Amino acid sequence: MIEGVQYNNSGCYKDPSSKQNSAIIILLLFVIHPVISLPFIFIEIYNRKKYAIYLLALIYGYIGFFYPPVGDYYRYYIDYLDYSSMDFSSFSRELSSNLDYVVPSVLWFTGRLGINVCGSRFLFNAVCYSLFFYIFNDVTKNNNNKKQVFIFFLILNFLLGFRFGLVRFGLGTSFFVLGVYKTIIQKKIVPGLLISAFSVITHIALALGFLILCLHLFFPYKGNKIVTIILIITALVISSDLLTPLLNYLPIDASLLQHASYYIDGYFAEDYYLEHSIFFRIQQIIMRGGNYYSLFLFCLLFKKGRFEGFVDFFLVLIFIAGPFQEIHTRYETVLCCMIFFWCFDRLPYAKRIYTKSFLYLSVLLFLLSIYGVRRELSISKEYQLLYPTLFMSPNPYPNSWVDSHVDIDGSPLVY
Repeated sequence: MIEGVQYNNSGCYKDPSSKQNSAIIILLLFVIHPVISLPFIFIEIYNRKKYAIYLLALIYGYIGFFYPPVGDYYRYYIDYLDYSSMDFSSFSRELSSNLDYVVPSVLWFTGRLGINVCGSRFLFNAVCYSLFFYIFNDVTKNNNNKKQVFIFFLILNFLLGFRFGLVRFGLGTSFFVLGVYKTIIQKKIVPGLLISAFSVITHIALALGFLILCLHLFFPYKGNKIVTIILIITALVISSDLLTPLLNYLPIDASLLQHASYYIDGYFAEDYYLEHSIFFRIQQIIMRGGNYYSLFLFCLLFKKGRFEGFVDFFLVLIFIAGPFQEIHTRYETVLCCMIFFWCFDRLPYAKRIYTKSFLYLSVLLFLLSIYGVRRELSISKEYQLLYPTLFMSPNPYPNSWVDSHVDIDGSPLVY
């Protein structure tokens, strides 16, 4: 063989420029028609091409762009209209009374630039999935089994769904999980803490998670399965009467205390679930199946380590919040997002049945998640994803459309 020339495993000449050419072609195809480029993006992801996962993140951004402004997104739409008319000083005064800063700032900035509110949803979703994909790529970088890594990647996408980053808490969770990963796994403490702190100003509910991360740095407990069980049982015994009185003794601003009360003993604690049917509540329980299965794998494949110790700390927080449905669910989501990546690191050494079960379960949960937003999708303009980029509407949801398709409480009007 000629020295300095690259060959493949069969000894044939391998032209490195061909890979660059294929990447350029896929990039051009993505720019022209994102959806048509999707099969080629997945082929590149299978072949472990890093750029391809970020192209997929941009496609999630497009999904966010065309998702209708209903529910929480309707509130962001109203905020966008309000912020767009404010100058910097007025917005600063408005922001000073807020508890979350990132999303309002982006809405104000895009509004002042004349960028449609859909552009902010594109940004939120694309950034969220980019952060998760970065972690995934780092976790699986030493796994040489392409098929297995690709299956893990599919599991992650099915579990996250297609709109995880469109709300403040989902976006904040992606920053928090990355911060924990950098702090504990990569041992880059300063960048990790800064990213975790950024998650707090994205959604204030992540402040307790940030405090737990700081606490864990001072007490680097490495976890113990028996201790974990004891901590959980203890937390369950005292949880029902602990959280509400505890808030009254903490140095918390009155506005923050009132905001927290909505989730502890207010609307989101009880009324939100009582307003929905029994089938909705059953669906919510089933939808958490991915969380429960990941916790099962965590216990099954448990090994002592700093991340395992951090999980123990976080489990206590989750079960203290147990009686308060909304807070419990949110912290459980954060924890299990972290454990998903832990599973992708440990599953290569476990029986195949666990990976297969995880895949089948994630597909089921993904289908249920689509069914859960069927009303929203029925009025959405996601079909424009099938168009070439030049034919996509730059403003798919003008004010007139919102007025005629979305109720004042943000629910979709389905005729």
